[in-house]
This record gives sequence, structure tokens and C-alpha cells, in this order.
Amino acid sequence: MRRLFIDTSAWIARSFTDELHHEAVAASFRMAAADYGALVTTDMVLAETQILLRVSWSVLKVNQWWRRLLASPRLELRFTDRRRWDQAWELL
Repeated sequence: MRRLFIDTSAWIARSFTDELHHEAVAASFRMAAADYGALVTTDMVLAETQILLRVSWSVLKVNQWWRRLLASPRLELRFTDRRRWDQAWELL
């Protein structure tokens, strides 16, 4: 199965509709969904993305973003430390 790594800048450009490259990135995500079996990212990338989203979005909107993302069957999430990930989720 082919995989595509998604870094913070792509998540941000995809999430903010007023971002300069939003349309191009959104189109790239659609193409990636057809061409790749999985979108790969890490817990650290998502933590960084969450911090940047939180600057502009409410807690509720960020939490909705998390739920949609983590429910995706195409997401392959790699952990640097699964125990700390689980502990952080308990705080949210």
C-alpha cells in the first residue's frame, strides 16, 4: 500500500479556508485519497497543528477537527510516545 506523509503545513492549509494555498492543498488531498492507501502523520505533527489551529479556532471547533481526523480510515498515525498521547487525551 502506498502512503503519503502529511506535515503540519498541509494540515493547516487544508483546514483554514482563507489560507493562501487552501484550494491547491484541498485538491491535493482529494487526489491523494484516490492515489494513496493511507495518509501518514505523527502525534507531534498533530500536536503542532492543534496549537496553530487553536490560535484562530474555538476549543469546540478544534475538538471537532480532531474527531473527524482521528475517525478517518485513511489516517495512519505514528506515535513518538503512545503513553504520553493517551495521557494528553485524558486531559482534553
